[in-house]
Amino acid sequence: MSSAAGRLARAKEANAREVKGLTPAVLERLRAYAWPGNVRELRNVIERAVVMARGTLIDVRRICRPGCAAWRRRRRP
Repeated sequence: MSSAAGRLARAKEANAREVKGLTPAVLERLRAYAWPGNVRELRNVIERAVVMARGTLIDVRRICRPGCAAWRRRRRP
């Protein structure tokens, strides 16, 4: 998912964070989601995850809060 990698690089720079990447579970979750909000929604999810990151890798807890409706709806088949 090169779009996520590009968004991650821009979000790291904009927020002065030392995030090195996304865990395989995050990449799987991002690929499985239908993205009804398209690029803007992806950008917002990545930026929030960078800001909330507590280490060098972003894990699923940083992209999905408990009860997060966005991850329960409209998944790709």
